[in-house]
Amino acid sequence: MHTKKEVRQSLTYHLTAEEISNPYLLIAQFFDISDLSDHLEFLDKWKEHVLTDQVYTAENCPANLLHEHRHILKLLEAAWLLRKAGKVSPLIFPEVKELLLERQKGELSGCFCQLNEEELLNPYLIFRSLFQSTGLEAYREELRDWLEESFSKEGPSFNYQDLAVTYKFLQKLFQAAWLIYNRELQMNLSQ
Repeated sequence: MHTKKEVRQSLTYHLTAEEISNPYLLIAQFFDISDLSDHLEFLDKWKEHVLTDQVYTAENCPANLLHEHRHILKLLEAAWLLRKAGKVSPLIFPEVKELLLERQKGELSGCFCQLNEEELLNPYLIFRSLFQSTGLEAYREELRDWLEESFSKEGPSFNYQDLAVTYKFLQKLFQAAWLIYNRELQMNLSQ
């Protein structure tokens, strides 16, 4: 029988003790590397490599793919930890709801917004829905498969529908994390 600590460590094996105790560090780190549009563009390109027989070659810099893969896993683990902690956005008063919705949409300008109004107001809802039907380990395995497929000369072996579901969840994860980064983390840094 595994202890709670052993289970927690196995579910967050990409994180340091400091990152486990403060998952917001991972969100900040993710967007210190690149902004939302760059991460979404990378995800689009990665998906194309998975779905075609194009090998992720030296001119595409395979190290970048490995680096991004690792940071996506860490962001997933941060989302998992924040979901387990039951984190939610602060209560929003009706008189500021429309203003906040416009602001959130503005922060996602330049990309196709995957979030509904409720998720825009409380991006933590994405973390809950992300793990409702799929566990953290299943996401790790699928992203590992994406990685292997990206370096394979064989034709694609992926079920497009499965890939599309994960792809959309990742887009929503990036957008929700971006809103949290802008609304909560950037404000704290500027104060």
